[in-house]
Parts: sequence; C-alpha cells; structure tokens
Amino acid sequence: MRQFAEQELVIPDGPFKGMRFRIDRQPVFGLWFDAVDSGEWNRHVLTAPPQSGKTLGGFVTPTLYHLFELNETVICGVPNMDMAGDKWREDILPVIDQSQYRRLMPVKGGGSRGGRVESIRFLNGATLKFMSGGGGDKSRAGFTARVVGIPETDGMDTPGSSSRE
Repeated sequence: MRQFAEQELVIPDGPFKGMRFRIDRQPVFGLWFDAVDSGEWNRHVLTAPPQSGKTLGGFVTPTLYHLFELNETVICGVPNMDMAGDKWREDILPVIDQSQYRRLMPVKGGGSRGGRVESIRFLNGATLKFMSGGGGDKSRAGFTARVVGIPETDGMDTPGSSSRE
C-alpha cells in the first residue's frame, strides 16, 4: 500500500495540493501502510489529531488500493446515507480524478454524474458500496465484501431499528 500511495495518489487539497503523496511528509503513514500490509491483523484502526491526513492516508488510500490495485469490492460504512455523498464527492472522487484510475469511472449509473450515491461499480468490476449504521440488519447483510472502511466511527454504534442486539 505504501508503494501504491506514493506512485498513484496526488493530494487533492491543502498545502501540498497537486503534489504526489509522499511518506516523508507524514512518516507515520509509512508505519501504518506497513502494518496494514503485514497481514498480522484483520482489523485496522487509525486515530490521530485533526488535520493530520487521517482521511487520505487511513481511509481513501486503503479504499482505492483495494478497489483499483486489487480489483476488490469495498463497503464504506457511514453513520447515515447523507454522509455517503459527502464522502464520495469531498474525499474519494477528488483523489480518483487526479489519478490514472479516473478512466475506470462509470459512464452511467451511481457516481457517474453526481446525485445520490449508494453504490458505484467501476469499469474494472470492483464496487464501492455505501452502507449506513442505521436501517435494517437484513439490508446490511444482503451485501458482503471482505473489505470494509469506516471513515467516521462516531454514530456507527447505533443498532438498526429492527435489531435484537
């Protein structure tokens, strides 16, 4: 993932806008990517101070790595579906737009022209599926993937209204 980040990603905003992602600007991400890639753990949690690059390094990079490098479907867990559109438009899409992977954007359907985003199927066959913390347990159980990224865990601790847990 370290190599993927440095070779493929361009920073979409902030003081390094338009420049390639570089580990030496935020060395902790080298350790983070190495830990994720080590295969020692099934779950990875990143906590860091505000404005430290958590979203780009801890959420967007692993999401894009799995979608485009591994051609693997990813579920993005969000507290509510209103946040799905924001995560797509503000965090994920700007990074895709500045990468070689913009050629894999769908030409029709979800994510192709804005609007409400729930599921985006890229031209490589991988899908980015947004799922909220609320709603029915059956709707969440109906879509499975090996990789789940949750950019904001606050609000994800509320069980679905029909949950018996």
